[in-house]
Amino acid sequence: MAALTGGNMSKKEMNKKEMNKKEMSKKVKRRLDSPNDSPGDSARQQRRRLLVSLSMGGAGALLAPAALASEERSPARQASPLGVVPDQFTGSDVDKVQAAYDYALENALTTIYLDRVYDLTGGSVFLSSDDWAPVVIFVGGGLTKRDDGFMFDRRTANLATDAPKFQGVRFRGSENATAVISNGSRMIRQNFSQQCDFRHVAAVHSDSYTQSVRFLNTEMYESAGTFILAPRHYDLSCHDNRFEANGHRLLEAVTDEPGQWALSVARFTNNCIEGYTRVAPIRLSSASSLLFQGNYCEHNNTTLEFIRTDGIQQVSGKIEVNSFYESRSEVDIDVGQLNCSNLEISHNTSNASSGRFLARQRGGGAARVVNNYMYSGGSEGPF
Repeated sequence: MAALTGGNMSKKEMNKKEMNKKEMSKKVKRRLDSPNDSPGDSARQQRRRLLVSLSMGGAGALLAPAALASEERSPARQASPLGVVPDQFTGSDVDKVQAAYDYALENALTTIYLDRVYDLTGGSVFLSSDDWAPVVIFVGGGLTKRDDGFMFDRRTANLATDAPKFQGVRFRGSENATAVISNGSRMIRQNFSQQCDFRHVAAVHSDSYTQSVRFLNTEMYESAGTFILAPRHYDLSCHDNRFEANGHRLLEAVTDEPGQWALSVARFTNNCIEGYTRVAPIRLSSASSLLFQGNYCEHNNTTLEFIRTDGIQQVSGKIEVNSFYESRSEVDIDVGQLNCSNLEISHNTSNASSGRFLARQRGGGAARVVNNYMYSGGSEGPF
């Protein structure tokens, strides 16, 4: 009897276990059939992936969740939780970046993550022609263009629309071409920041003017043509950058239009400007408010050059607390024949040797040149 009872209990246990297995199988099936987890689960998963990516690869690994999302989701046109990745679309690299930009605008997204270097050779990405289209930020990765022309352009000359913002993007061109990132004649606002890196490309070219141009903590080496080129700039800021090794100018703002300033407000602070061996890196015809402060300037063929045109012939502002080292010319600052009576050149250092000068001026209202230190026996100027 005991054996029989024990046998019956074993069968009951076996049946109960079998029922539990079937119930568990049903639950798993229901979860697999469900298209999405709950919003809370999904958010937790994304945070977990983000934390894992950060622990494994630093800030650059922010792209990992985006790339993972594009692999997991079958529809190619779904954006990742962190933004749009061009490889979620089809076609050439130009097509992919264009589609990512269009998709970001259509879906009110703000960020396009570049998870690799996208090749724009042979084409351009055309931005919205609408007034005040939302600004899209390109982050990480890189863009290359090995032929002449603009990486980013617009089909109409409506200047109200901003250019994209770029953060930590590597831009590459070719020594045999002039690739320019932005058509400044069609987009008047430019912003490059957080260790953007430039080689063999120009940044902004305009045949009219720029409204607001920003370079913050970027690096440029060997530009293709003048890096920032426009006859007039209304608001230009360059802070904490390294601009190095060039046969082309960093900035040219020269206008011969009567009554027009070449620069309205320009601020250059805490930059390294070095190795402009053929031309002066900064060439201006006028400035209503110039601040050139705290920069290290080495081995340049004159660092600041002012020329006289039929436009406004005046420079106002301050050139102060800069270090000029091993200038390749006889002078560090050439203010030309302009009226510089409201320009102060003070507290700079230069190692110009005897017979060489910190500043040179030929006519016009003289700049105020005071309290500079010529530690190799040179002269303050002007002369």
